[in-house]
Amino acid sequence: MTSSRGGPTAILPPHGPAHPWPAGDFAPGGSLATYRLEHTPKERVARTLSAWSIGNSVSIALCTALAGLLADATSPRTALTVAGLLMLATPLLLPRRNHRAAR
Repeated sequence: MTSSRGGPTAILPPHGPAHPWPAGDFAPGGSLATYRLEHTPKERVARTLSAWSIGNSVSIALCTALAGLLADATSPRTALTVAGLLMLATPLLLPRRNHRAAR
Protein backbone atom coordinates (compact mmCIF):
# COMPACT_ATOMS: atom_id res chain seq x y z
CA MET A 1 0.00 0.00 0.00
CA THR A 2 1.12 3.56 -0.60
CA SER A 3 -0.02 6.83 0.85
CA SER A 4 -1.16 9.87 -1.14
CA ARG A 5 2.45 11.10 -0.96
CA GLY A 6 3.75 7.93 -2.62
CA GLY A 7 5.40 6.39 0.45
CA PRO A 8 4.45 3.14 2.16
CA THR A 9 1.67 3.19 4.75
CA ALA A 10 1.41 1.11 7.88
CA ILE A 11 -1.22 -1.59 8.00
CA LEU A 12 -2.75 -1.54 11.44
CA PRO A 13 -5.12 -4.10 12.92
CA PRO A 14 -8.70 -3.03 13.69
CA HIS A 15 -7.78 -2.01 17.28
CA GLY A 16 -6.49 1.34 16.00
CA PRO A 17 -3.11 3.03 16.23
CA ALA A 18 -2.96 3.55 20.02
CA HIS A 19 -2.75 -0.15 20.92
CA PRO A 20 -2.30 -2.23 17.80
CA TRP A 21 -1.96 -5.48 19.76
CA PRO A 22 -3.48 -5.46 23.25
CA ALA A 23 -1.18 -7.14 25.76
CA GLY A 24 -4.09 -8.96 27.38
CA ASP A 25 -4.37 -11.18 24.32
CA PHE A 26 -0.94 -12.62 25.00
CA ALA A 27 -0.75 -12.55 28.80
CA PRO A 28 -1.16 -15.98 30.43
CA GLY A 29 -1.16 -14.21 33.80
CA GLY A 30 -4.69 -12.98 33.04
CA SER A 31 -6.02 -16.52 33.26
CA LEU A 32 -4.18 -17.12 36.51
CA ALA A 33 -5.53 -13.87 37.97
CA THR A 34 -9.07 -14.83 36.97
CA TYR A 35 -8.67 -18.23 38.62
CA ARG A 36 -7.30 -16.68 41.81
CA LEU A 37 -10.06 -14.06 41.98
CA GLU A 38 -12.74 -16.70 41.48
CA HIS A 39 -11.32 -18.57 44.48
CA THR A 40 -10.92 -15.48 46.68
CA PRO A 41 -13.66 -14.88 49.26
CA LYS A 42 -15.94 -12.03 48.12
CA GLU A 43 -15.17 -9.92 51.16
CA ARG A 44 -11.45 -9.98 50.24
CA VAL A 45 -11.59 -9.23 46.50
CA ALA A 46 -11.11 -5.45 46.89
CA ARG A 47 -8.21 -5.99 49.28
CA THR A 48 -6.65 -8.52 46.90
CA LEU A 49 -6.96 -6.19 43.89
CA SER A 50 -5.47 -3.32 45.90
CA ALA A 51 -2.53 -5.47 46.98
CA TRP A 52 -1.94 -6.58 43.37
CA SER A 53 -2.06 -2.98 42.16
CA ILE A 54 0.38 -1.75 44.82
CA GLY A 55 2.69 -4.71 44.26
CA ASN A 56 2.66 -4.13 40.50
CA SER A 57 3.51 -0.43 40.88
CA VAL A 58 6.30 -1.12 43.37
CA SER A 59 7.81 -3.87 41.23
CA ILE A 60 7.79 -1.64 38.12
CA ALA A 61 9.54 1.15 40.02
CA LEU A 62 12.07 -1.23 41.57
CA CYS A 63 12.88 -2.99 38.29
CA THR A 64 13.23 0.35 36.51
CA ALA A 65 15.66 1.58 39.17
CA LEU A 66 17.66 -1.66 39.02
CA ALA A 67 17.82 -1.48 35.22
CA GLY A 68 19.06 2.11 35.46
CA LEU A 69 21.75 1.11 37.93
CA LEU A 70 22.80 -1.78 35.71
CA ALA A 71 22.90 0.50 32.65
CA ASP A 72 24.99 2.99 34.59
CA ALA A 73 27.41 0.31 35.80
CA THR A 74 27.73 -1.40 32.40
CA SER A 75 26.03 -0.02 29.30
CA PRO A 76 22.45 0.53 28.14
CA ARG A 77 22.84 -2.34 25.66
CA THR A 78 23.83 -4.73 28.45
CA ALA A 79 20.92 -3.58 30.63
CA LEU A 80 18.45 -4.09 27.76
CA THR A 81 19.91 -7.53 27.03
CA VAL A 82 19.57 -8.60 30.67
CA ALA A 83 16.00 -7.22 30.82
CA GLY A 84 15.09 -9.08 27.63
CA LEU A 85 16.54 -12.35 28.88
CA LEU A 86 14.68 -11.98 32.17
CA MET A 87 11.42 -11.37 30.31
CA LEU A 88 12.02 -14.45 28.19
CA ALA A 89 12.52 -16.47 31.38
CA THR A 90 9.23 -15.39 33.00
CA PRO A 91 7.22 -18.37 31.64
CA LEU A 92 9.34 -20.55 33.93
CA LEU A 93 7.64 -18.82 36.88
CA LEU A 94 4.15 -19.95 35.83
CA PRO A 95 2.62 -22.77 37.87
CA ARG A 96 2.86 -26.19 36.31
CA ARG A 97 0.34 -28.98 36.39
CA ASN A 98 1.41 -32.39 37.55
CA HIS A 99 0.28 -34.58 34.65
CA ARG A 100 1.11 -37.78 36.52
CA ALA A 101 -1.41 -36.97 39.27
CA ALA A 102 -4.17 -36.41 36.69
CA ARG A 103 -3.95 -40.01 35.45
